[in-house]
Amino acid sequence: MYDKRIAEPEYAARIEKKRRHLRNANTIIGGFGCLGTVLGGVFYLMMTAGLTLWLGVPALVICLFVIPGVFRLCARTGRHKLLLHIVRTLGITLFAAVWLVPLICIRFDRVPLLYPVKHFVFQCGVKAYPYRGTILPAFLPKKHDDYVFRTEPGMVAQDYHPYEYLFIHTDAETLRAFEQKLSGDPDCERQENRSYSPEEVQEMLENGEIRSADWAAYQNIPQWVYESIRNGADINDDLTYAVVYRSEGGSFGAVLNYETGLLVIWG
Repeated sequence: MYDKRIAEPEYAARIEKKRRHLRNANTIIGGFGCLGTVLGGVFYLMMTAGLTLWLGVPALVICLFVIPGVFRLCARTGRHKLLLHIVRTLGITLFAAVWLVPLICIRFDRVPLLYPVKHFVFQCGVKAYPYRGTILPAFLPKKHDDYVFRTEPGMVAQDYHPYEYLFIHTDAETLRAFEQKLSGDPDCERQENRSYSPEEVQEMLENGEIRSADWAAYQNIPQWVYESIRNGADINDDLTYAVVYRSEGGSFGAVLNYETGLLVIWG
């Protein structure tokens, strides 16, 4: 039986060279993937552990086992090169997604097109197993301006609770529709504002009950939410007559200001 690889040494050398290049490429892809996962920072990947875990495990399996297996099959038979390219592309795509997901969580606060993606990353990656559904909408209302959407990453720390905050200015119709939804939520209650005297404010500051005298005028808004409105989103709207709905303890809620069109949702 005629074997071209034996009869023509130059042809055999070319085949061996191609195999060597494929072997080197396989080693580089698998090595960089594993090394990047280990040295890239566990804390970074833990920001969205609910998603990075489910993406990272298949990526490691593909790079450590599937790609070498398909490569050996390709080298032995001289076929299935398309399959090798497919599994390599899949492995690279999964590893790229593993590193991109935490970045989406901590960045792109002012990109409205990425709102559904950031919301999904927070719910599935950070919260992972929320005890109840979120009150944030799945998609932005058609009329919105001054968009800011902040999602806090997950972190292994005591008494740390990540939140997502949506800040937009919209029309009165959208505000009324959202308030109707909140008023029907048994876990949300409308909170009336309460003003404090200067003496009471000074006493609370000294006792460490509040961090800012400005917030004392808006006691129906949780302090961390108020600070996110003023400092995180740089919103200076007058909140004196804002309508506030919040859960017991303030773990989720909303601020609706019909005078300025401001809508703030956190959860």
